[in-house]
Amino acid sequence: MSGQETLQELDRIVGTTNELLLSPEVKMMDVGGGVMRPTNAMVMTNLATLLGGAMPYASVALGIAGTTDGTNFSVVSSAQDEYVQVYRNVAGEAVLVDTYPNSEAIRAVTALISSVPVSAPETVIEVTSDKEGNVGSMLTTKRLRTVPFDIYNDGPGRFWVGDGEGNASIYIDDNMVVLGQFVFFNGQDSVADPFALPPLFAPLVVTAEGYGQSLYLKNMLYKRELEPQVVASIASKDTAAMDTGPVLTMNPGEYGDSAVLNLRDVSAPDARRLMSVSVKNVPAQSVPSSPKILIIGDSISNRQGGLFIKQILEDLGFTPVFIGTINGSAVPDNSNNAAGVPGEAREGWESGDFTYAVTDRALVVAAGDESTYEGMTKTDKWPRNPFLRAATGADPASIIRNGYVFDPAFYQSRFGLQTPDIVLNLLGTNDARDRTDATVYDEVLSNDTLMHNQIRAAWPNAKIIRSIPGTAYNTERNGVWTNRYVPIIRAMQQAAVNRADAKFILAPIWALTNPEAGYVYAPGSIGLDGFSVADWSDSIHPAQAARLALFEAIAPYVAAAATNII
Repeated sequence: MSGQETLQELDRIVGTTNELLLSPEVKMMDVGGGVMRPTNAMVMTNLATLLGGAMPYASVALGIAGTTDGTNFSVVSSAQDEYVQVYRNVAGEAVLVDTYPNSEAIRAVTALISSVPVSAPETVIEVTSDKEGNVGSMLTTKRLRTVPFDIYNDGPGRFWVGDGEGNASIYIDDNMVVLGQFVFFNGQDSVADPFALPPLFAPLVVTAEGYGQSLYLKNMLYKRELEPQVVASIASKDTAAMDTGPVLTMNPGEYGDSAVLNLRDVSAPDARRLMSVSVKNVPAQSVPSSPKILIIGDSISNRQGGLFIKQILEDLGFTPVFIGTINGSAVPDNSNNAAGVPGEAREGWESGDFTYAVTDRALVVAAGDESTYEGMTKTDKWPRNPFLRAATGADPASIIRNGYVFDPAFYQSRFGLQTPDIVLNLLGTNDARDRTDATVYDEVLSNDTLMHNQIRAAWPNAKIIRSIPGTAYNTERNGVWTNRYVPIIRAMQQAAVNRADAKFILAPIWALTNPEAGYVYAPGSIGLDGFSVADWSDSIHPAQAARLALFEAIAPYVAAAATNII
């Protein structure tokens, strides 16, 4: 926002605050969040009282008639740039004490202030005072101060109007305008409620020795662009640990067993969203255990996901065993590499590909073709679904999709696999790609219900961990986040509630990953400042630090499930 645009915005806002600045009523006004401010009329009344006990009058004659010798009174001014004039009754004669500016004068001074470079030192231009030496107003190269308020030039494109204690009634910068309880983004006249839809989190944070968690406010909001409008904090119930900010850091063991997550709109200090959060920490294992783990996922899990989880669990003292029919990649830039751990992480798959609710991608591995399938390359394996069997008359309609059944027990038997202790379901990224805004919630809820019911029927003692990775922050992905990711997370939450299963864990991984860093970009030309202007060339798949950080967030949940901490 340019300086001229800022002044235009300020001009518009001043026009909407006439009641506060120009109303003749002597009253206190709520300017947002329970903060009370006096109208100018009340300020002048109080000033007159402090200077002699007088009230405002409609004319000088009425002021003289209504006051006694030596006391002050005020009269609304008829001058172009004045609001009120203060007089003293001296033996029945009105003696001018001081004058106070109106909104037109304020706008003119604001233009003067904005013309001065912010880097210049603040110097006094003019000071007005009464005969007792009380300062009535002060004009500097950066601010106009009057008894009721300050106008301050706080940097390029940034202005605020507030009192002498720094409490702002009006704030303007390049991104937003705050007018009391109203917030206007990018110059649009609309009030954005960051909690129009409930926050996105799950009340369980798991750390492990050497592996903390970071909670990202952006990924708790249905509109991630509204992060500047929300204050987030977390505080332990057991220790002195706490943090406030857009990223909340939770180090291993610091928070004890429980904490309170606290979110509020910056303009509503008395309306908070509070969640009691269970906090678990996994110590390094002195006696190794060997949890058997099945990963069901998509390209994000395929690309080194299983390998990183294995390395982190080994670092914690586990000797994990991974189950599956297709190996993940062990190298950063080759999704077809098969040197990683076994699992069922398949490039491009959504939840409906596993249940066969959609048939445009998955191929059925027919009964008897197991050896042929096992002998295939990874490229030939990935489109084939090893979980499916043909439906029979004994199958209820609720588990049949397009003539087939997602059957983990059949899958285990046909490939001679061990029974998993933990099933990690990280699907959803491609549901966001392929489903519509109107259908994605119902599709994910249906597929989650089917898959988890069938997993529980096949493996009664297995822990099921369900989550979805986050996604990069840019305009396109923010739209997908609001319209697809939010319904997916809601569907996951609803499916978890419907299950009421003590061995089912909903992990808020989406909120534990940084959407601002670690995605691949194609650099443009590099300027003299050393920067290139570009966007993510792949805003879906976390890479480099973001990829490792994702699985460092996931692995503690797996470790906690393996040790029955969760």
